Amino acid sequence: MRLLSRQSWNPLALIATARTLIRRPGLLVPHVAVSNVDALDFDALRAAGVASIIFDKDNTLTAPYVDTAHIEVADAITRAKDAFGADNCIVLSNSAGSGDDAPDYNAAKACEAALGLRVARHPEAQKPQCLEGVVASLPASDASTVAVVGDRLATDVLAANEIGALSVHTRPLDTKGDNPAALVSRFLENRLLLPLLRRLGAAPPTHPAVADLAHTQPGTALPSSR
Repeated sequence: MRLLSRQSWNPLALIATARTLIRRPGLLVPHVAVSNVDALDFDALRAAGVASIIFDKDNTLTAPYVDTAHIEVADAITRAKDAFGADNCIVLSNSAGSGDDAPDYNAAKACEAALGLRVARHPEAQKPQCLEGVVASLPASDASTVAVVGDRLATDVLAANEIGALSVHTRPLDTKGDNPAALVSRFLENRLLLPLLRRLGAAPPTHPAVADLAHTQPGTALPSSR
């Protein structure tokens, strides 16, 4: 299936991850970790200075390669739009809206119709490389006021931390139907890489929202607390 090709094999993300581990390992550590999107308090995020939110799609809002919202997070999408406004909520996926979805972007259009959220088009590059351009398209284009929410360290968390956004890491919603490369990569990230980085004391870049969220986000696990 053409839409899966570059998401299944993303060599630029692998290279970026390897370089980051050597130079700045803290870029792979999230500011905030939650079980899923429904655990987020969007009003608390807004009060902490977040003005826009960028969601990963597969295993963050939907099951892998499914357009409709997963039952566990469907209400959270509505809460996010209520908190930030629809124009400030966007989906950034390495499947829908990517170069594999171009030029017609049928997957992006289907996702937009099902989720009620705009899906970013980024035919030239995948995450983590494309995030800065997507942030620039938001009404509030200051990266420090953007939260990036996703289930992958090597794409979502790394991309957010590199440009000064707030990185929010979630657990996968449903591994059934996911591609083998993503399954293996996520297992290595969550079970081996992240625990090792935390044991070694690696921390994400300083972000102004973190101190406020530590007091206002019930159930949020911050890197310093693990």
